Amino acid sequence: MVVRAVPYDMVRVEGVLDGGGFSLPRLTLRERRAGHPTMLRWVMQRHVEVILYDREDGGSTGAIWKLLSTTGLGRTALIVNKASVHMGIVTTAEQKDVLEVFRSTSCRSIDPCSLGRVRSCTLLPVATVACICRTFGRSPASMGLLRALAQPIPESWELAAQREALAEDDEVDLLLEEALEGQDFEAEDKSFADELTGMQVFQPDQEDEAKMKNAVLERPPSLLVSELSGYITYRTQTFSARRAGGAVVSCTSESDKQSLLRFYGWLHRTNRTPEDAYLYLSLLVRADLGDLVEAYARWLQDDQKLRHSSVANYLNGELMQRQSPRTQLVSSGVYPLSSRPAQV
Repeated sequence: MVVRAVPYDMVRVEGVLDGGGFSLPRLTLRERRAGHPTMLRWVMQRHVEVILYDREDGGSTGAIWKLLSTTGLGRTALIVNKASVHMGIVTTAEQKDVLEVFRSTSCRSIDPCSLGRVRSCTLLPVATVACICRTFGRSPASMGLLRALAQPIPESWELAAQREALAEDDEVDLLLEEALEGQDFEAEDKSFADELTGMQVFQPDQEDEAKMKNAVLERPPSLLVSELSGYITYRTQTFSARRAGGAVVSCTSESDKQSLLRFYGWLHRTNRTPEDAYLYLSLLVRADLGDLVEAYARWLQDDQKLRHSSVANYLNGELMQRQSPRTQLVSSGVYPLSSRPAQV
């Protein structure tokens, strides 16, 4: 029996490509780009585009990349090629397996004569694909892909599909109509993507980002690194009984991490770390944290001359660290403050 570096299984999406359906591989590959390598399930970007946009002609509309940009999930995409091997993101064996699977399952969407020249493949985490589907909006393709990947389908989509099925038979279910009203279902066909484009989404200012480029804590203590890795896992895992709210994508938790490291970098450079505190997550449950954050906000605005939107975004990311399991245990007295000094 051959042991593959990248195991995979095949999932079937029904009701797409004129009813012919589409089978795509779901791979298991380690994510090494975050500070905590973990096993994730992935599918291939080309296959997602084929399903959602009925693009089986070998061409690419680039629409998936537009959705990734809209949702801020572009950084979750993993390009598997020689460069990713050199950077240590994937191994040579993993690259070989991924490209082999891609070539063997893409003959319907790529000219067979060109498959031998394929040297790169883009993978998307299953969680990212689920978000893309919901942003794309309700359609047989998006619902079929969510079902095939065992991802939750918005309840309003399911109810709307039931309503349409009944309408074809000139029937009405009053209980269903009541449930739709409870969901605040909109009669017009308005997708999540439409709603996103109507919202004012924070866009990082490049000038402000440049000013804060060197503000990050350069050598964070090893304990803090471990705590932040646990925080990212805690915030991104699908199920968590202690977490308030749903899971977030890895780029959101990474943004929180960077915001905290900026704050701690400022504390370290300005010698504002309280004498009885260390640069661990336990600092975030101190009674005087509000004073420290206020001084940091004034520094961002008065000294760094950042825009108000950037200040608000950096503070929001830093304060999100309060939701980590470590800080919850510290605040409850179960997990005592560390007595080890910060290694900075």
